[in-house]
Amino acid sequence: MAAREFHGVIKNEWDNPLIHVADDVDGGEWQDPWYPSMVPGAGRIEPGAEGEWRSESDGVMTGTSGWARWGVRVLDDVNDAGPDGLGHFEFVQVNWSIPFYGTPDITFAVSRNNPSASDAFARPDPRPPALEIVGTSLNGSVVQTPLEIAPYVFALPWAWFVDNPITHFRVTFTVRRRASAQAASRLSFPDAVPGRQEMAMQSFRHRTAAAPSGGFAGAFPNFHETTEGRNHFGGTVLVTRAAAEWRDVPLSEMANGGLGDFAERMRSTNTWAGSRGFVGGFPTYFHADYGAGTVCGTVLIKSDGAEFRDVALSELGNPALEDFEARFRATQDYASSHGFVGGFPTLHHARVVVDRDVRTGQKIYATVCGTVLFKRGERDIRTLGYEPTFAVRRNLPLYQDPA
Repeated sequence: MAAREFHGVIKNEWDNPLIHVADDVDGGEWQDPWYPSMVPGAGRIEPGAEGEWRSESDGVMTGTSGWARWGVRVLDDVNDAGPDGLGHFEFVQVNWSIPFYGTPDITFAVSRNNPSASDAFARPDPRPPALEIVGTSLNGSVVQTPLEIAPYVFALPWAWFVDNPITHFRVTFTVRRRASAQAASRLSFPDAVPGRQEMAMQSFRHRTAAAPSGGFAGAFPNFHETTEGRNHFGGTVLVTRAAAEWRDVPLSEMANGGLGDFAERMRSTNTWAGSRGFVGGFPTYFHADYGAGTVCGTVLIKSDGAEFRDVALSELGNPALEDFEARFRATQDYASSHGFVGGFPTLHHARVVVDRDVRTGQKIYATVCGTVLFKRGERDIRTLGYEPTFAVRRNLPLYQDPA
């Protein structure tokens, strides 16, 4: 039996079936054959029926985490019929994180907007959904008052686990019409599903979990994604032990290193790394407390395998400074065009003097961005190619669309 397990069950008390849309297990693995996409099972949950899915840890002292999403058509007298007269779709999502150490976290929500919609010009529907998802039982015990915490988001309170720690969860959810009292709620859905920062951190965790199987010290996403048929892939830079080392760094040593702030953790990690003689570093976005305070998984980059540069923002294509995904993509493009395997932004930037007007003597300023770039390996005379001595770029599978 795995050290940590999550069993999710959804009861469908709505008029139309719940259809699997997407999922990801970024910690551990799916427990065969209990995949969220399986039909019969959670892949299609008919009205009045229920579907179950499971994930489990797959290593020593590891946990399990992931998310799953379903779509459901809604048409009733409360909502508009839509342009085709068939109503609209709403999206149900469950997220779970059952760490080996630390606080379990389970959240769930319903939205009129698909969190993974690729149309950047689509206008989000600000209205509350017609449906709700509620937690109704935990390991057979009926949930009572916590259901009323909020209509869009719910986290199991840590108080439940202090006296009787739980390692194997079976949580039952119910999808149903939203209560009229909740329909007037002013809470907004974006707080309920993973936002940009959480999705970015999950991308790092996913790459971190994949790295050891190939013998790498660590890995990070470059936020380039590709699609081949039904398969979606995420651009990844895998770093060898010749170029990096892994450490648990005390959070107390990370200035401004809030656990929930993606950009601040990148900046604080690089500040810490630079003060210890490393070229830079990146967080795995895993953390734990073994009894002496919170420590943060960190990959530190050696000068043998990489170099640091202040790169002019204009050379990166002028991405918005607050758009960290765009900055990662721009950094990868810069690295590739300048003979490097890949790279990542430290997310530090500054206005500096880059030149002077020869006639007036006036200083010319530009914004530069801290950048860590991975060198290519040694040339192999037999193949006339480069061995991945320091880093290698790969596209890792993310998920597959339903058939």
